[in-house]
Amino acid sequence: MAKVSSISLLFAFLLFSAVSLNVAVSQGEAAAGRRCQVVLRQSGCDLATCRRQCYQQYNGNGQCVAASGGLNPTYKCVCFYSC
Repeated sequence: MAKVSSISLLFAFLLFSAVSLNVAVSQGEAAAGRRCQVVLRQSGCDLATCRRQCYQQYNGNGQCVAASGGLNPTYKCVCFYSC
């Protein structure tokens, strides 16, 4: 019987630790500030150029995002940065 209760306590401790860590990470992201986005180019996205331009202008992370669906989608350059 003692083994079952010690295993239960260990499980409860690990669960509590995981929840505490998740809350701390979430609060850290909130403290880091909001994330904003701006479209740098409406079509013809080149990933290397998009990333470089976004970093230079906004100190952010540029990504090519699908602007339209279908068989031949077009991609726009979107810059994600801290507001």
